[in-house]
Amino acid sequence: MAKRNVKGNSDKDAGMNKAMMIGAVVIAVLIIVLLIMFFNPVSRAKRMDISELDSKCQTIDYDAYISAPEEYKGEYVKLRVQIYQKVNDRLFNVYTAAEGETDDDSWMGEHYLLNDDRHPQDPELEEGLIVTVYGRCAGLQKMTAAEEGGANGLPSIDVILIDFEGYVPEDGSAEALSE
Repeated sequence: MAKRNVKGNSDKDAGMNKAMMIGAVVIAVLIIVLLIMFFNPVSRAKRMDISELDSKCQTIDYDAYISAPEEYKGEYVKLRVQIYQKVNDRLFNVYTAAEGETDDDSWMGEHYLLNDDRHPQDPELEEGLIVTVYGRCAGLQKMTAAEEGGANGLPSIDVILIDFEGYVPEDGSAEALSE
């Protein structure tokens, strides 16, 4: 009788030890994920106010970015762009203004891809919209489109913040917005 009791207790102890180990692993993974999110440069940049972010941004040479994308990867940039095409929910084909183009024109200057991971995407980017994008250079990125441009891909920007500059939604229901 005593042996069964001892064996029953050891089975209980083993089950408890297994549960404690699983709990410890879950807590360790959670801590690692939180640390990565906290120290990730894009996550950190999203916590900055617009003036601090603006001071980190630089103007980059488009041709130099295309020819040596790794040298620019991770650099903060600010671009004024027109949304040309919504490729999917998170990827947008955009252009800067060419010399002499106004806000009333269809822009066809420098060609970029925007990776928009804002959560939530409110307001949403719409084709034809002109916005100022604060982001980080993400290297060259390919997309499937009829007119992709560069054979090696296009310069891409990971969006940190979008200034909608007085945007009014298509239904006209809201006042001017700026994120």
